[in-house]
Amino acid sequence: MKTVGFELPERPLALTRKIDPHPFVPSAESARRKRCEDILTIQAAGLAARLRHTGCKAVLGLSGGLDSALALLVTCRACDRLNRPRADIRAVTMPCFRYDRTHPAECPPAGAGLRGRAVRGGNR
Repeated sequence: MKTVGFELPERPLALTRKIDPHPFVPSAESARRKRCEDILTIQAAGLAARLRHTGCKAVLGLSGGLDSALALLVTCRACDRLNRPRADIRAVTMPCFRYDRTHPAECPPAGAGLRGRAVRGGNR
């Protein structure tokens, strides 16, 4: 291995082109909506195939955060694709950082047509 030294003077450098901070997110609202719809459709199709193959019902742990909300949305769409009732989804809420140990997220989410239960924390 050979080390070659060099010097490069520091100087301000202006960017000569615009760098998109979100290169995979369309800037036009209609294109963004379509992209989001495509992503949800792909996820729901994949989950529906898995549920059909296994014959299982879906069980979700809901924290009240965005990730579990997205998982619930995808699972509802998967059940819809399979013509299964949403009551086949088992939604379980658990304590999370937004709640203390005795107050988990709302379960099941009102109006979702799900079966659910809450896991309570604390000493019992």
